[in-house]
Amino acid sequence: FTEAAAAAVAAGMEVTLKAMGRYGDVKIIAQAGDGGTADIGMGCISGMFERGHDILYICYDNEGYMNTGYQRSSLTPPGARTTTSPPGRNSWGNVTRKKNMPLIAVAHGVPYVATATPAEPRDLMRKVRKALEIEGPKYLHLLVPCVPGWGIESELSVEMARLATETFLFPVFEIENGVITRVRRVKERRPVEDYLRPQRRFAHLFRPGGEPVLEELRQIAEENSRLEPGPAVLFGA
Repeated sequence: FTEAAAAAVAAGMEVTLKAMGRYGDVKIIAQAGDGGTADIGMGCISGMFERGHDILYICYDNEGYMNTGYQRSSLTPPGARTTTSPPGRNSWGNVTRKKNMPLIAVAHGVPYVATATPAEPRDLMRKVRKALEIEGPKYLHLLVPCVPGWGIESELSVEMARLATETFLFPVFEIENGVITRVRRVKERRPVEDYLRPQRRFAHLFRPGGEPVLEELRQIAEENSRLEPGPAVLFGA
């Protein structure tokens, strides 16, 4: 099945196991990319959340439709070059902000929502274990660098994930029952340029005229840096 149907297929599996009297024998995990989650799979994941299926849904967010030619998705950040958001005379790349999938999950009443990156594998494993112990839908959003789509050297993949957190362009946190319970603290905040410069998809932003988009990205990072434990409705405010 396509990744857009991952949530629907997982929900069907859960219902089938209940009908067979085997519910609880296994844990169900649905996995999809950012396009399959936030775009073409949105209806399926919304239904899975709303009906309360006992499923852990993991979104692998590489910020575009990378396996079909690097097209933009609703999780592509502002200014990024993709084949469907190319910079040019009248454009500086993608023009929209990333859709806030963690907050969308919270709005559905999902009891456990978290973000993570491959730069901190122990944190990721802890969150998966924790999620699987919670009954009901769970949502885990992973930032996953894409070497060709982002235009980076392969040996920089983990470093890019780390920099995304250290610049606050991708905050790492946990939300339980609508309350932010944990936020990844950064010892030394890095400027967003440290994250953007190694990526060829952002190279055009460092040419004359790209400053307004850079400033928008700085503002996003500033908003994310204000995350504190408390009601999740304050996220991004």
